[in-house]
Amino acid sequence: MKRLGEILACACIVYAITRGAAVAEEPQPLPSPPPTVPPPHPYIEPGYTGSMIYVDEDTFLFPTTDKDYTTGFQFAFTGHFAKALTPPLRALDWLTQMKRVHDGICDEKNPFCPNRAYQAHSVITGLTFFTPRKGEPGDPDCEVQEHGCVLELTRPLHNDRPYASILYLTVSRESAKGKAAWLSEFTLGVIGLGIGAKLQTWFHTGIGNDVAPGGWGNQISNGGELTAKYRVAWRRLLATGFVGDPGPDPDLATPAIEENHLPRRWFDLTTDVEANVGYYVNAVGGAKLRVGYIDSPFWSAQRHPVAPTLRTPGPRKIREAYAWVSAGGTLFAYNALLEGQFKHSEVTLPYGESSDPNSAQRRSAIWDYQFGGTVRFGAGLGSVLKHVGLTYQYNRHAALFTGPHSRQHAWGGIYIGIYPTPGKAHDFGSGGPQD
Repeated sequence: MKRLGEILACACIVYAITRGAAVAEEPQPLPSPPPTVPPPHPYIEPGYTGSMIYVDEDTFLFPTTDKDYTTGFQFAFTGHFAKALTPPLRALDWLTQMKRVHDGICDEKNPFCPNRAYQAHSVITGLTFFTPRKGEPGDPDCEVQEHGCVLELTRPLHNDRPYASILYLTVSRESAKGKAAWLSEFTLGVIGLGIGAKLQTWFHTGIGNDVAPGGWGNQISNGGELTAKYRVAWRRLLATGFVGDPGPDPDLATPAIEENHLPRRWFDLTTDVEANVGYYVNAVGGAKLRVGYIDSPFWSAQRHPVAPTLRTPGPRKIREAYAWVSAGGTLFAYNALLEGQFKHSEVTLPYGESSDPNSAQRRSAIWDYQFGGTVRFGAGLGSVLKHVGLTYQYNRHAALFTGPHSRQHAWGGIYIGIYPTPGKAHDFGSGGPQD
């Protein structure tokens, strides 16, 4: 019996070994490949979502003026294609930890954002220039007593703001979820070029039959100097009201209102905080109230000109129409377009007090306010107007400097938005799996 038991034990061991070997030799099923298409999301940033043309002019007022921030042109293009231009911005976001903020909402490595999270990219190019007061008969600085007698001076003028200009390119990234949105942007520019002088002279002498500006040779960094600026902004929706029942848990950040079956809004109130480092070093805060028939998300409504976001042209004649008012304040630590940069400038406005009552000094605390209206047309007005939006904005801010010619400044802005049809918005650079 003992011998029999040993044989049975050995047989069991051999069976177990051979059975295990047989199982090991059996082909195992291959792991399932990862899905090639991420789960659907209500909004993926299209390759191209729109363009805007901005024209700021102090002649867009009643009555008109011709001083301080006298002219600005800006061309904005938005969509996922602009992400290819953001490596310098992404590097700065990494240094400032803004990358973690953005990626916490919508990871840039994944073109499909998590549910109820959104992102937008834009590229903007523009030109802005500034001049001192124009001058009227009786002005003590005038050499000839006539309209425009200060603007035509060729000598340096130290009791007013200096001539200045900046030609720039800006790239930005914005992430939004719930009631909050974060934006970061990087601007690279050149100050002190001659383009401001040429454009203003052409406009004054060729179109306006006016005096030629004479002091551009004394502008900040005359001849040209590189400059840059990094900006971070945060906006939060404080309150909103829907035209109808939005349901128990509406997606307040969605730019696809109709696709998500949300009613329009009749008002929204947002607050904003931002900081800039570069040719401007400042901190900014304020709030904006929109009232009307609102189709766009709160995070597209900056206090400064808004960038376009994708909209489906609906059958109605007016897609959205609203008015707004906004206000805020800025604390300046540095303003290169007043104080100059590294290159020598003939006229600058330093910060601080002066014993000379005729001198001008930069101020640090500035208030501002804006108001205006926006209308966005729909498909009911035809195949052309359904792609167009129009905005007018009035802007006013406190005096930027002290002295005998210290003054508030105002200007108007006209902005034209051009929007593609939804099907064509994904044609290039879309945030799909091919990225």
